Amino acid sequence: MPKKLKKDLIYEYILVFIEQNKYNSIKKVPSENYLCSRYMVSRETVRAAINQLREEGILYSIKGSGTYFKSNEIDNEIINSNCKYRIATIIQGQDKFANDQFIKGLKAEIENKNIELRIFYTDNKFSQERECLLACSKGFDGIIIDGVKASLMNPNLDIYQKIEQKDIRCIFYNNYYPETNFPKIIIDDKGCADLLVHQLVEEGHKDIAGIFYCDNYQGTEKYRGFIHSLLKHNISIKDDNLKWLISDNINEEKEFQRIINRFLSTNKSSAIICCNFMILKHIQHKIKNLKKLACFDYSRDDWEKENILCSLSPSYEVGKKVGKNMANMLDDSNFKIHDYSYIFKPIIYYPQKTDHYIN
Repeated sequence: MPKKLKKDLIYEYILVFIEQNKYNSIKKVPSENYLCSRYMVSRETVRAAINQLREEGILYSIKGSGTYFKSNEIDNEIINSNCKYRIATIIQGQDKFANDQFIKGLKAEIENKNIELRIFYTDNKFSQERECLLACSKGFDGIIIDGVKASLMNPNLDIYQKIEQKDIRCIFYNNYYPETNFPKIIIDDKGCADLLVHQLVEEGHKDIAGIFYCDNYQGTEKYRGFIHSLLKHNISIKDDNLKWLISDNINEEKEFQRIINRFLSTNKSSAIICCNFMILKHIQHKIKNLKKLACFDYSRDDWEKENILCSLSPSYEVGKKVGKNMANMLDDSNFKIHDYSYIFKPIIYYPQKTDHYIN
């Protein structure tokens, strides 16, 4: 599959932004500066995407004010009304590598099933999740959701209740809200933690630290598995070896670096397990060979080159499974009494072993 051009990424992001906001008063698209920063591209790349949308009659610009979309033209331009079903995918948007693979897997599964797909981004914010849900509560047959800060009380449960009453098919993936009754496609994060800790213990590490998110489901499950495995191996649990983050920290570069630097400067462990790939990349260059690193959900494809003990993110496979289960739910008039949940077994990459992979 050819690599997607940067201009096309900007083009698709603007279409997603329009889809999310066409039912409210927001008609101005994000600024060139914002798009350059978000996708780390040049101003020329952003302008090329905007010019294409302008030529297609979707955008127009007002000198000194900004660029806007034509709400009267949107449905005719980007909505295919010929499909039998219309589904929305609401994505956190933080790990772009994992998101891209998930979407590829999802599209591969539904491409010949007469299903139209629309993609929305919450940027891991409750308010944006609410806007996405409101936009999807009419005209959609199914919704796929990666929950926002799912270990906290969600303020949008009222909308989820209305969606359930409308018999809209919903599937959570990665992060879900236990207060809802929708099926979920998740990874066995507890089991994954046990495998990572076991390998570190086999390599002689007795002082193991962990960096976890406290405000999402995956982070707390990884922590529970981490603690369970330490106790199983008779390893003492030290508060100084536990670093809690909130998921918004990753978007605040300077503050995140300050928090991590303080932790690393005082931590005496010989190994650290990182809650995800993004945390790993933020600390990897700081510790060099001073500590052994391990990682949950490594989402890029260079794990062998990096030689990192890690669980591999099955984002593509999760996308395919979510797509398959959603398609089956759409055709199932009794979907509420059938179980469409699924738990993926972890796949671990062991750089020191001849048989590098196990699940």
